[in-house]
Amino acid sequence: MSLTHIIRLTLLNILMYIIKNGSILYCISTVTVWLQESVFVMAVMSLTILGPSGWILTKIEDYKTQRG
Repeated sequence: MSLTHIIRLTLLNILMYIIKNGSILYCISTVTVWLQESVFVMAVMSLTILGPSGWILTKIEDYKTQRG
């Protein structure tokens, strides 16, 4: 059985599930996400992305003056 055949069968099963149940989000989530957890995750993600960017932007003048 080829990979494309398996992918087609999987997509067909997903499509039939959506048609049968009305949507993919059929089950109600049993996990509660608290505000503190959300704030912590957003802070870590922001520092991960913006930290290195800020460091590079503060050093950009040094990079411009150092030629070669």
